[in-house]
Amino acid sequence: MKGLIIKDFCIMSLQKRFVLLMLIAGVFLYKISPYTAILYMSFIFASIAIGTISYDQYENGMLYLLSTPVKKKEYVIEKFIVSLIMTVIGWTVSFLICLIMMIIQNEFSIEFLIISITMLPIAYMVSSLQIPIKLKFEAEKSKIATMITTIFLVSLFTVIPLINMNISIVFLGILMMVLIVLFYRISIQIISKKEY
Repeated sequence: MKGLIIKDFCIMSLQKRFVLLMLIAGVFLYKISPYTAILYMSFIFASIAIGTISYDQYENGMLYLLSTPVKKKEYVIEKFIVSLIMTVIGWTVSFLICLIMMIIQNEFSIEFLIISITMLPIAYMVSSLQIPIKLKFEAEKSKIATMITTIFLVSLFTVIPLINMNISIVFLGILMMVLIVLFYRISIQIISKKEY
């Protein structure tokens, strides 16, 4: 497990320039909405983590990985862990940037803090949904499926915080746990049926 995590972070370290460009884009998105910037950066960092699945599948890489002591279940768990780590990193970086800019402009509010926290489970739910999609479909097909599900979930959960702050946070917390378990089970079933 530890070896897989190190491997994925080594792969992700190759995308430093891309991350830098996305950070710059995130700063510009702040002008549109701080929430858009936070959600955007969380998705970008999570997508980088999920993208390691494509690297693993390249030129029979999965066949090599599974010939080691790594089991299919451990592989799926590791992807969920790395996805969570990257989502939290993306959210933290974007939140701190937005927070500093709001304090400088004297625009900070408790509402910003609550909605920003709500963005974290939203981002992780979407990123965790991408794992079974990536495992199931080829690269091009998974891009289309991921785009559709991302638009749907973002549209759904962006509206929830505007209805009732207290209820939505509790609801998202419960829904997050349910969906993560569901996506995990689906991922296990998919990878168990695949032959590499």
